[in-house]
Amino acid sequence: MVLLVLLVWGIVWFVSMRRQDLTAWPERAAEVSLAVDMKTYVGMRLASPNDVAGFTSNLFHSAEDLLTEYRRFQTLGMAEGQGYPLIEQRLGNGASNLVAFAEFWGAYDGFDPSCGSMGYNEFIGYSAEFAVLGCYYAAAGVTNGVLPTGHDGRISMLEDQMRLTRGGGLLARASALNNVMLVVREIIMNPEEQGGDTAVLVERVARLRELEDDFGDLGDAIRADYASVRGMVSSLYAQLAGKPQDKDGGARLGGMSGIMVGMLGGNEVDTQAHLGALFSRLIRLSAAKAYTQKGLSAGLPGWVGLKKERPPWTRDPIGAAVAVSYMQNANFAHAVEPSVVLELRAARIVLALQFYRHEQGEYPGSLDALLDGGLLVAGDVEDPFATDVGTRLVYSRDGDGWRFHSVGLNQVDDGGIYDAYRVKTAKEQMQADFVFVSRERETRSGSNGG
Repeated sequence: MVLLVLLVWGIVWFVSMRRQDLTAWPERAAEVSLAVDMKTYVGMRLASPNDVAGFTSNLFHSAEDLLTEYRRFQTLGMAEGQGYPLIEQRLGNGASNLVAFAEFWGAYDGFDPSCGSMGYNEFIGYSAEFAVLGCYYAAAGVTNGVLPTGHDGRISMLEDQMRLTRGGGLLARASALNNVMLVVREIIMNPEEQGGDTAVLVERVARLRELEDDFGDLGDAIRADYASVRGMVSSLYAQLAGKPQDKDGGARLGGMSGIMVGMLGGNEVDTQAHLGALFSRLIRLSAAKAYTQKGLSAGLPGWVGLKKERPPWTRDPIGAAVAVSYMQNANFAHAVEPSVVLELRAARIVLALQFYRHEQGEYPGSLDALLDGGLLVAGDVEDPFATDVGTRLVYSRDGDGWRFHSVGLNQVDDGGIYDAYRVKTAKEQMQADFVFVSRERETRSGSNGG
C-alpha cells in the first residue's frame, strides 16, 4: 500500500513538474539574429581556430604558484634581495613563446566570431601567463626585440590584450580583463618611470583613452559562444544515439544515459530551440550599455538568472544543464566591459599622478589638480559603475601615497574599505569596492603584514 501511494505521488509530482517546465524557457526574441554580421569585421585580419591551434602546441598552462609569486613581485618589485625563480624559470623556457605571442597579435586583429569560441579556449587559457611574463619582462627592463620596455611597453600590451575582445566569446573578454588588470598594476608599481615630458604623458594618456572604444561587441561574443554551443549539443546527442565518433570525439554516451534523456522528453530539436531562444534574449539584453546588477539575466526566468528556482530538468535535461553552466559566466558579462574601462581609466589617472608628483614633489590632494592642469579630462576620472553618469572615482591622499576606488558591482560607495580584488569572505564581498592604491601604500602594507 505504501509503495502504491509513493508511486501515485511520484507520478503526480512528475506530471506537475513537467507542466511547469513547458513554460520554463524564455520566448524567442524574434527580431534578434543569431548569426554574426561579418560586415563589422571587414578590413580586419581575423584568427581562426586553426591559427590558434598551431600557436599553442608548445606552450605551458599558467599555474597558481606562478601567479602567487607574481603578486609578491607586484608588491616588492625588483628590490635588492628579492628573487622570483618560478618566473625566471618560465621565462627561460618560454621567452620565445612570449615573442611569438607579440608577433601573433601583430598579425591578427581579433578572432573570427563565425567560427564559434570553443576552438579558442585553450589559447585564452594561456593569456594570463603571457601577461605575467610580459609585465615582468618590461619591469625588469629586459628587451626581447619585439616588446618595448617601460610604460610604453605596457601600453602596447594593453593594446594587444584588447584584441581578445574582438570576435571572441565571453571567456575571451574575461581573460582580457584579467590581463589588463595585471598590466595596470605594473604601471602602478613603477612610478619612477614617468619622466617630465608633458608631450610623452599626453601621448600615453591618449593611447589609453582610445582603447575604451576598442571593445568587440558583446552581442557578437554571445553569438560566437552560441555557435560553439550548437555544435556541442549536436555532438552530445549524436553520442547519446550511439553514433560512431571520430577517434578524438571521446567516449560514447549511449545506453542508459540516452534512455533517461528520452524518458524525460529531451531531444535535439527542442534543446536547440530552447537554447536559441535563450541566446536571442541574451543578445538583445547585451545592447544595453549601462552596467546594472541584473546584467544579462534581467527579465529572464528566475532559474536562468541563477536564483533559487528549479531548472526544467523534466522537459529538457541537456538544454537546462548547458543553460545553467553558460549563465554562470553570462550573468556577470555586463560587468566585464565597465571593469576594463575602469582599469584603463585607472592607468590614465596613475600616469597623471606620477607626472604630477615628478613636477610638484608630491601627489595632489584631489583629482581636480589633474583636470585643472590639463593632464586629464573629465571622462578620465568618471566611475563606469556609478548609477549617475559623471560620478567621479573617489580619490584621497594616503600617507606618502594615494588611493582611489570605484563603487563596484553593487553600485554603492562602501568607503573603499574592502577591495573586490582581494576579498576573502562573503560579507566583505557584499561591501567591496574596486580599490587602487599607490606603490608607497602597497609596499608599506606588505612590509607590515597588512
